[in-house]
Amino acid sequence: MGYAKTTDAITEIILTQGNKSFQTNDNLQVQNNYSINIYSPYTITSWWNGNFNFNGFYLGFKSNNINGGNIDNGQKAFVFRTTQYLLFSGFKGEITGDYHSALTYGIYEIFPRYGISVAVGRSFASKKFNVKLGVDDIFNMRRNDIDSHLLGNDFSIRQKSDTRLVKLNFTYNFGNSKIKKRDHRTGAEDEAGRVSGNGN
Repeated sequence: MGYAKTTDAITEIILTQGNKSFQTNDNLQVQNNYSINIYSPYTITSWWNGNFNFNGFYLGFKSNNINGGNIDNGQKAFVFRTTQYLLFSGFKGEITGDYHSALTYGIYEIFPRYGISVAVGRSFASKKFNVKLGVDDIFNMRRNDIDSHLLGNDFSIRQKSDTRLVKLNFTYNFGNSKIKKRDHRTGAEDEAGRVSGNGN
């Protein structure tokens, strides 16, 4: 869990005067951010495991005399991401999905944003040589859609960029693969019972 307060937050905004719109940077007097983050790995079978990450937050802005008006708004929102790992016939598959909820950000109403990415990989030469083929946003769903109806604005932006990308990665691990792995322990494990935050 966390809380952050920012004063004089420099924010890029689009304003309208008459029949003309222009982009500028302005100081919003106060920005308040409350957040909570939850992360959990899990195992379903010997060939299927995954994790999920949930970040919920409240983001609020207050500012006076912006283009002759005031801002005093905020909204609860969240980001959810999950990754699934599948093992089959010597291959390792990955499926990652994420969802960003609608958000009020200053003078903007930002629409939800979501997508699914997939990848498949295989290791060779005693797991030293790895090949991985992936496709980001395989269904080509990611968009940047924004409305603004505050401070004299009345516009909508509908933007679709190239988000479906094919990636092919090759990696080779040098060195002795038989070196004993170190035991990495978290602060929560070392100090059982202490509540700690997760910054992921």
